[in-house]
Parts: sequence; structure tokens; C-alpha cells
Amino acid sequence: MKIAALGHDIERAIEEQKVIRKDYISYDDFKKAHALNSAEILKEMMVECNVKKELIDDVFFLVSSHETGGNRRVDVLRDADTISFFHVNLPYYSVRNDAEETKGRCSWGYKKLPDNLKRVVANFRYKDKEVEFLLKEIISFSDP
Repeated sequence: MKIAALGHDIERAIEEQKVIRKDYISYDDFKKAHALNSAEILKEMMVECNVKKELIDDVFFLVSSHETGGNRRVDVLRDADTISFFHVNLPYYSVRNDAEETKGRCSWGYKKLPDNLKRVVANFRYKDKEVEFLLKEIISFSDP
């Protein structure tokens, strides 16, 4: 789990292997490709380091599924990654992307959280009040 948690986004650090958002019609397809690409990169690294096959397979499964979940362990990784996006990355994401893309990304991430973690995200506060307003808008449209 530690290797998967640390390496789940590794493909973003390798420019020539990075999955590009504009190459995918849907955000789901983009995120699936991102997860699989990171899993493949980690697998190659672990094979080069002579890591046991069982551990390689476990890390590959966790990383390749980290955007969608699937069992308790993968769900923990998915939820931690999603919370991290809202807590740490959202202000930077909003600077790099236009409002429409940012809203789409927030909506996509927020919808996949369980209710208890949606409440955690709803309490996040940001220095940039536009980001805070955007998130509150997404939450108001997502929650009944």
C-alpha cells in the first residue's frame, strides 16, 4: 500500500510518458489511462529492482484501480487521493485550468467520495475565495 500511495501518480513526473488530457474525450477515460500508465511505470521499476511478483501484482492492481476503487484497500487509496486533490491541489489546478475545466474536475472528484468524506471536503477553506466559491457551487449542485 505504501508503494502504491507514493507512486500512484508517477506518470505525471515523466514528461515523455505522461498521459495528456486533451487526447481523451471523457474525463473517466483520461483518468483510467493515467492510472494504468502509472501502474505500468511502477511495475517496470519494481521488476528492474527484482521485487517479488506478488508485491508487483498487488501494487499494479492498487495503482491501476486508484481512480475508481473496487475493494477496501483501493477505496482507501482512491479516497485519500481525492481528498488530497481538494485539500492541496485544487488551488493550483484552478490556476492552470479555466473555470469550466476546474468545475468539471471538482464535480468528478466530489461525486465519487462517500458521504462522510464529502462533509470533510465541504469544510475546507482556501485563501483564494474564488476557489472556495467554486467548490461550494459544485457541492450545492451535487448534494440533494
